[in-house]
Amino acid sequence: MSYELVKEFNRLLSSIDIGKLRSYQEKVLEDILRTIDEGHSFIVVSMPTGSGKTFIEMSLAYWSLRSNGRVLVIEPTRFLCDQMMKLWGKVFKDFRVGRDYEGKCLEFKDRDIVLATPYTATKCIREYCLENYFTTLIIDEVHHAYGNKRYIELLETINVDYVFGFTALLPSYRRYREIPLKWGKPVYLDYDFKKLSELGGFESPKAIADIYDVELKELEDKVYELLFRGQGIQGDERIIKFLELTLVRYGKEAFCESLKKAINRGRIGRVDNTFIELCNSVEPSHKTRTILDILSVYNVNELSPILIFTSRKATAYEIAKSIEKSKLVKGSVAVLTSDVDRSSRLEIIKRIKSGDVRVVIATRVGEEGVDIPEAGLLIMSDIAKNQLRFYQRLGRLIRLTSPKKIKYLVITPTVKSMEYYDLEEAIWNLYAEGIDVSYLVINIEEKGIASKILEIVNKFSEIYNKITVPYTLITQGRELVNPIDIMKKKIIEYKELRELASSITQEIPVVKICTWDYGARECIEIEPMIDYTIIEGEEELAEKSLLIALISFAKTDKLKKLLDKLESYIAIDKGKLSKQLIKGIESRKVFYIYNVEKTSDIIAQIIKQQYNACLKEWKPLCLDNKFIKISRKKLLRLLMDLFIYDKKSQVIEQLRKDIEKYKRELMTFDDIKIYVGIRQFGDYNVRGKSVVIIPRISITVGNNHIGLSPQISYYDIPSEDFLSEVKDLIKLNVLAIAYGSVSKFINMLEH
Repeated sequence: MSYELVKEFNRLLSSIDIGKLRSYQEKVLEDILRTIDEGHSFIVVSMPTGSGKTFIEMSLAYWSLRSNGRVLVIEPTRFLCDQMMKLWGKVFKDFRVGRDYEGKCLEFKDRDIVLATPYTATKCIREYCLENYFTTLIIDEVHHAYGNKRYIELLETINVDYVFGFTALLPSYRRYREIPLKWGKPVYLDYDFKKLSELGGFESPKAIADIYDVELKELEDKVYELLFRGQGIQGDERIIKFLELTLVRYGKEAFCESLKKAINRGRIGRVDNTFIELCNSVEPSHKTRTILDILSVYNVNELSPILIFTSRKATAYEIAKSIEKSKLVKGSVAVLTSDVDRSSRLEIIKRIKSGDVRVVIATRVGEEGVDIPEAGLLIMSDIAKNQLRFYQRLGRLIRLTSPKKIKYLVITPTVKSMEYYDLEEAIWNLYAEGIDVSYLVINIEEKGIASKILEIVNKFSEIYNKITVPYTLITQGRELVNPIDIMKKKIIEYKELRELASSITQEIPVVKICTWDYGARECIEIEPMIDYTIIEGEEELAEKSLLIALISFAKTDKLKKLLDKLESYIAIDKGKLSKQLIKGIESRKVFYIYNVEKTSDIIAQIIKQQYNACLKEWKPLCLDNKFIKISRKKLLRLLMDLFIYDKKSQVIEQLRKDIEKYKRELMTFDDIKIYVGIRQFGDYNVRGKSVVIIPRISITVGNNHIGLSPQISYYDIPSEDFLSEVKDLIKLNVLAIAYGSVSKFINMLEH
């Protein structure tokens, strides 16, 4: 059977000008088929980077398709789904091949082969009852499956005849981690460089890529978190963000150098003592510590000369000093920066070629025009996002004239930082250079900045013993209990805001609203529901101007300007967290609701204003006011409570309790008729990544009736699929707010 399969698959490859399986690949395939004949259903194959394990995967898929089977291929990341779809789609062009990593599940229907991430695969299989649809499961980079809940859920859900796992490396300790065994214990077929060479036809790759996760120590992490949250430092927000990135990308020395310059130039004011403590510490930075670890693991004296790239001179000199002190390298260490003149650079190159210099640490100077084909190991201390710079760095390692056949590339991203997303972009460049980096394409979401957001939310949740954590507590170090009061105080405090408020109350916008009644067009002019004719003192000025700005449906330039200025004075989005919150939401680590108490306070004030207006016979707004919009994204941050996504069911339960509590309160008012419901759940806005929910609130007090349908916006929702997951949560959040606002309004009437 193996002979016929190989023959047919090679014919398929030849038909699309790809060639055929190499002899060692054919023999690996024969080993797998022999293992199947022995009665095993779960087979894990370990083959080194660059050996073409994808073609073995495709040959097994073809083996399954020959028997009218269907194949599910699992990739650890969206990136690999996209990359592999190009190849699988080309090879199996006569079959129905689909790809899905967004959870829409459309590509799971009537397909012979589906490529997906584990989360999407599990969701779609459960949603469309496809547990028995596939006959073969192929898991690329199977080392991720061991102990990973996403993969475990998939393996527990799906029923297939065969499971094939492939990886470049599966350390022995991973094999003992949790994994479902419904197919029996996995059989491991391991092939290293030597074994594949013995099988024939194997050519080593140009380079082998690896990732060394860089961990921050306690003091470094404290500073990073303060910067990330925009805390512990006063000054230009752009400088704060720059300092944060400098710390995680280049380390302590570069960070402290930049901090000192910012202080001297007056760009930064007071800083937390933690910053000073870090800069006074003598321990090497996290990047330097990691490079020392790498040099202790690799056979550096055989691989020398070694190239180390960093973008900052301070980091380069720190690394050089630490390497010399460690005595890990037999030979000299040289630094190539802009401080080194041309003649000195040429002298360094000569010393490298003679073997005197074993390690070169270079900044951008070394990225161009410095040829060191003898280098066997390249360490990227930071990740150059710029495509040209990345190629230039890589070119120092990979040369056709390189005497060493296999080179080693090590990248050192800082865990829980933006560097993991920089790496995602850089990976395309590695593929273009002929480096198989599938092993290093680990689950970026697990180590990227989303994990930092999760860590922060979890920490505050534990400290305050609450499921949900106010956004302002994290970003400003304190919870803003009453957002309306905070905004009013800012208007009173700052002259610029007071002047804007005064001009708004003097020039109230009037809106013309037209309706059709029995074929006739009827138009009326409506003013805001606020009596602005008498304003006594700054307190009343602040309150009435703010309500006009928040609830007016005629958004004039002055109204927008007041809100823009308010946002800047409150510094709602200070720090990096707000920019990266979407990463935490997209990876399903965190989500949010609007605080029921704070949001219902605002709507209760609006109901009160509308009620007072209706008593004065402003009838157009009495029956159904559809013009209230609570949609300012930054101001909504004041109302936002974050929570860990895995605790979504607990948040839903709490919202149900809130609704029941308000319902019980409202039942005590026999003389007041109340209706609360969801009037409209809007369509997903792809461009704005948002959705609008409109509750319907109806209150009858004696002969006076008011109705309103405020529009409440939810932002940072990454996809329509994600919206379907949180739809019930959002509905309950809006209903709790609506019930709370009615309860508070009625209590205002009672008092």
